[in-house]
Amino acid sequence: MFDPNAPDSTRPVQALDHDGPDMPAFVIRHRSFFTLLVVVALQILLLSVQITRINHVRLIRYWAVEAFDPFERSLGGLMNFASTAFRTYRHLWRAQQENQELPHPIGG
Repeated sequence: MFDPNAPDSTRPVQALDHDGPDMPAFVIRHRSFFTLLVVVALQILLLSVQITRINHVRLIRYWAVEAFDPFERSLGGLMNFASTAFRTYRHLWRAQQENQELPHPIGG
């Protein structure tokens, strides 16, 4: 039964931390799970180096191309757009310079 005069009931209560659990403590507590994840990821990477696909392409290379291809295409499209815009601006500037050099009719 609860005894309010017992010496154990007088210790201070720690406030709840609303920021979440301490990350290193969480990792230490679940160390075996994280170790398993690392081992499985390394095993998959090692297998992907060994496995070859059609046309003798290693799986790791195929994955790398598939992962980075959208970024490369986006960057290429952006560079194409920027160079086209610069060329258009340069041509318009040259046309304006040529128009200023043309003789202007008097009184017109």
